[in-house]
Amino acid sequence: MDSLYSQDYLFYNQTQSSIFELHLANSGCSCDFEPVCAFNNGIDLFYTPDGALLSFEAPTMGSIGMYQYDLLVCDTTLYYGFDPSQIPPPLYFTYYVSVGNGIVYAMKWSSQGIDQVWELNMNTGIITSLGNTGFNPWSDLALFNGEVYYYTLEPGISGIVHLDPSDPSNSTLVVNIPPIFLFGGLTASPYCNTLLGAVRDITTDERFFALISLIDGAVTKVCSFQFNMFGMASMFEFAEPADCENTLDLDCNDSSGATGADYNSSIVSCAMRQALVADEDVRMFYDDWISEMTIRVTGFVPDGLDEIIDITGNIPGVDVDGQGTDILTLSNAGGAKSTDFIDALHLVRYMNTALNPTAGPRTIEVQFTTASGGMSNVAIAYIQVNELPPLEVDLGPDQIICEGSSAFFDAGSFPGGMYQWSSGHMTQTITTVDDGQYIVTVSDATHCPGTDTAEVVTIPLISVALTGDVVICDNQSATLTLNTDAPFPITVEIQADPGSPFVFDVVVGNYSFTDLPQQNTTYTISSVTPSMEACITVTDAEQAIDVFPSYVDWYDVEICEGDSVWLGFYWETEAGEYENTFNTIHGCDSVVTTTITILPAVMLQVQEDTCDASAVGYISQPLTIRMDVRQW
Repeated sequence: MDSLYSQDYLFYNQTQSSIFELHLANSGCSCDFEPVCAFNNGIDLFYTPDGALLSFEAPTMGSIGMYQYDLLVCDTTLYYGFDPSQIPPPLYFTYYVSVGNGIVYAMKWSSQGIDQVWELNMNTGIITSLGNTGFNPWSDLALFNGEVYYYTLEPGISGIVHLDPSDPSNSTLVVNIPPIFLFGGLTASPYCNTLLGAVRDITTDERFFALISLIDGAVTKVCSFQFNMFGMASMFEFAEPADCENTLDLDCNDSSGATGADYNSSIVSCAMRQALVADEDVRMFYDDWISEMTIRVTGFVPDGLDEIIDITGNIPGVDVDGQGTDILTLSNAGGAKSTDFIDALHLVRYMNTALNPTAGPRTIEVQFTTASGGMSNVAIAYIQVNELPPLEVDLGPDQIICEGSSAFFDAGSFPGGMYQWSSGHMTQTITTVDDGQYIVTVSDATHCPGTDTAEVVTIPLISVALTGDVVICDNQSATLTLNTDAPFPITVEIQADPGSPFVFDVVVGNYSFTDLPQQNTTYTISSVTPSMEACITVTDAEQAIDVFPSYVDWYDVEICEGDSVWLGFYWETEAGEYENTFNTIHGCDSVVTTTITILPAVMLQVQEDTCDASAVGYISQPLTIRMDVRQW
């Protein structure tokens, strides 16, 4: 066998009119290709089990038949000629596959509406129609694990067909593939239940080599190309069936620096709280439909419940359970392919919601289970968590406010800082009248967020006032009243000046007490102690009492008989002791006792004669003189 037959794959580049070789690398995670030989004719290449690279040709000059390509000298020679009369018009086929023993199966391009299968026997030269499959071909015929497959595309049908050469009518569609994909080549791969194809996405016109699953029809891109190509050939078509192991690789080409099936993700900190758990090039090989995939946080988890697995979107056919916990489960809701699980995995994030995440490595384990009960290897995403310096935020102590007043909090000034209060405010300061706990988180572009908590408690506002007498007489008691609206008992101390203090316990509502001051006295509330926490307003703390005198006087009065004395309300002419009660200008009682003594009158009589020249007769008149004898 020619040493060049050992290449992984060969295909014909129509744009450059050359045969190219294709190499897969990293378990089908990447590929590269390069030209081998230039040939002008468009060909469908296929290998025979003995390593001969063939193509069916009908040259204008020369024999019609199978031509072998010598890639060392870039030339062709006739491998086996056929009688043109054996070949149905037009004189060519489009797709070929060698199954050994000189037998080649062939089909023609489906645009002609032909789903017929022919057998080309290079032992007898006979070309035989085997029958119709019911599925028009749109790709190479590929031999894989001894079975023949091809891609079909027609209205309502798109997928991989399993060809039954013994009875083509028994051929079946084994997997559905979205009709947006067209295949320019199809052959075997070294991986379990997987073909390799050249694919064109008609929605984007992107062209790429892809792995095609015979389990669920998943089309997984390997690498892109920019040319038109036709036909693929590989000696893998004659290889022994590969061991079917369920494998998962989170970073197929190891571009993250992790080896094996693992992945090194990005750094997590308070500035970037989430990280991917898989690279773009996830690879999965499996023995049955994927039933479930789990993603969990394991190992060193210093931030506890703040370390979670979340998902940022939804993929049709994939159910999600455990979102926002340390283990996320993706389940097949029906018909989800491995590519759907990979799409969902690309939406999964490790998240650390701690205010300042604890530094250290984290491990995220990913594993899937198939419908047959098989389990994949455990692939690990490694995530480094770094600590950043936090902002120092201080709201001060908890605040106890009086009913009807407000509390003021200041989170501090941080240039470029963003403020988020538990109350919904987004300012540096807030004023509130509501009880409760207030939490502020301050963040900026260079530090971890800082937070602080303070509580507001409102206590009752009670008022206390001292009222009562303001004026009394020195022979009266003073009444004072403590007025309060406290709903619970209070203790009040009152200082009398001059005098001793008063202490009243269990005062509720209005409470009156008396005192007997002997002089002007000022009563002052010196302290109020509530039985429960409360704010106290003393609306009238002082009560001054003026003490005015009352009077008791005695007077002796001597009058002459017939005279009278004014006793405040009346004239008195009789001797005796008279008690009269009066009020002072301040309303104080005054008792005046008056003792009246009657003095006797002295009678003097004078008789004299007078003569008046003008008078006629004699006049005699008595003259009485009343005198106080003591003045005589």
